[in-house]
Amino acid sequence: MSSSSSSSSPINTTTDSTAPMNRPTSILTPSNHLQLKLTKDNYLSWKTVIIPYINGNKILHHVDNDSAVPPQYIASPSSPTTLVLNPAYASWFEIDQLLLSVLMSTISESLVPSLVGLSSSRAVWLALEKMFSSQSRARVMTTRYTLATLKKGNLTITDYFQKAKACTDLLASIGEPISDSAITSYILAGLPHDYDSLIATVNTQVEAFPLDELYGHLLMHELRIDQQALSTPDITAPTANFAAKTS
Repeated sequence: MSSSSSSSSPINTTTDSTAPMNRPTSILTPSNHLQLKLTKDNYLSWKTVIIPYINGNKILHHVDNDSAVPPQYIASPSSPTTLVLNPAYASWFEIDQLLLSVLMSTISESLVPSLVGLSSSRAVWLALEKMFSSQSRARVMTTRYTLATLKKGNLTITDYFQKAKACTDLLASIGEPISDSAITSYILAGLPHDYDSLIATVNTQVEAFPLDELYGHLLMHELRIDQQALSTPDITAPTANFAAKTS
């Protein structure tokens, strides 16, 4: 009996000392940080909000890597033929259940019935991806079309640039990033003829303009156009005065 008691003591000590080290003390509460509820119409926006939360807690592998799950049972140190609960799995399971609780708390009640029976955060994550995959593809196509047909029109450079940037940021957030050179091409293609000289300058550069530098050049060119418009003489005023004197 004494040997049995002494052999069980180290195992209990190891389990107790390992669990607190892996305990997810940093996991956040959804009520304070995740206000956006997933509905049938906002999956991409929800995903954009939830991924930084998961990344910030260093637990993204719980939803995007099935091989990260440790074995549930391992051989006992005292008896290789006996299986015991793996402390690493116990810690993983605790974190995963907390993450699953967070995910479910951000999903609207109308979608919850579709997730009944799923017991891990990865299972819920994959189910949602499958559920909204067609919607995501449609959103990507729509955003790319908006970007390709974007025109400055009566917009200021600031509004025009931000509108283009919003499209590219959305594509990047859903795994469809666009290179800076491609973004530059889209922005230049939507400018009016007043910007032809700037377009020619950018296109003759050997290296692509960084986006912030391109934005600065666009603002300067817009200011120059506005100044030229103010300095152009108004020929209608002298004509009106001459007509008044003649009469």
